[in-house]
Amino acid sequence: MSADQPRFGQGAVPADAFPPSSVDAADANVCWEWVESMEKIGFTVLLVVAFYTDELWKHPAFEVELGEELTTARLGHLDSAKFGGNPNLYYFYIHRRTLPAGLKTIKDRLAALGLLTLCQIGHADAKDKCWRRFYPAMETAGT
Repeated sequence: MSADQPRFGQGAVPADAFPPSSVDAADANVCWEWVESMEKIGFTVLLVVAFYTDELWKHPAFEVELGEELTTARLGHLDSAKFGGNPNLYYFYIHRRTLPAGLKTIKDRLAALGLLTLCQIGHADAKDKCWRRFYPAMETAGT
């Protein structure tokens, strides 16, 4: 196959294109097959949805620092972020065995930065193929 021919129905990506416009690491985290694969190797995909405000602007790259904190604590790591809209999306991989501690670390860090009220935190439920919201907590019936 020559470099000029499309592969799998997509146009060829020019060799000098970096990164390829067709590749976004964050997009994998909304593919349930990927989420299931991550679960098989012991990770839960966690999502922080942060609504853009001046307060968020005051903390550029908070997700990188949070990812480093998770890595140092051996709870998980930052995977990717999706910018360019409101809200911004931040994906973390948390070790399944440390999910409660990972969620608490993320919630506490966002609270310390004054960002918690601007965010929602959820995790992927691969079995039911849905996102479960952790913060703010869902209201329960009858309360």
